[in-house]
Amino acid sequence: MSHTSWDKHLKDIDEENQAFKTTVLAEARKAVRAAYDAMHNDEIIDIAVSYDGTWHTRGHRSLYGIGVVVQITTGLVVDYEILSKYCHMCSIQKAELLSSAIYSKKTERAAATRSKKSKKDAEMYQAGQF
Repeated sequence: MSHTSWDKHLKDIDEENQAFKTTVLAEARKAVRAAYDAMHNDEIIDIAVSYDGTWHTRGHRSLYGIGVVVQITTGLVVDYEILSKYCHMCSIQKAELLSSAIYSKKTERAAATRSKKSKKDAEMYQAGQF
């Protein structure tokens, strides 16, 4: 699969996940508002929340984690964030930079070698060794 196809699939999946996340969180927030409206009936409500986060680990360092905000009275999740230490685009860019740096160093060495050889040839020509 090409990088372009891979990136397109990831983008499509991300858009679907964002839409689902928005829908579910909106419903949870409406339920929290309804619970507080029954108690206070204010336009702006001050809710009590709990936050917890974790990284997916099982005997090794994990690249993925999640943070969750839970409303205490209802127990509903009002926000969350999925975290990742891995970036596919960063990995691609790193590989491209490394390969171009290696190519650049090889080119520089070849140019330096040609330059030294040209200088040596000129010295030999002037000395009459040709």
